[in-house]
Amino acid sequence: MPSELEEEGILKLVFLQEAGTGRKAVVPLVEGVQWDGFLSRVRARLGLPPGHLVQLRDEAANTIDSMDKLLEADESATLQIPFAAAAATEMPTPSRAA
Repeated sequence: MPSELEEEGILKLVFLQEAGTGRKAVVPLVEGVQWDGFLSRVRARLGLPPGHLVQLRDEAANTIDSMDKLLEADESATLQIPFAAAAATEMPTPSRAA
């Protein structure tokens, strides 16, 4: 009997953490989704604007920039999103009066 993940076509769950905020998210890697589609899901899950640069890094700081590399990544590892990519979700800082 197939599990719920197999029935939905989920190949694996990808655990992510924003380096700047420490915020974590889980994004399913769905069968048939291309790399750009997966990055769109990551942006949506983290509240980033469409087209915002998203970079993924494994525990050894290697860049994951393709579906093949993502599939090879350890499923139990949490991938990091460098601070520059996560900065769009930060609260604006008040400007100082001159």
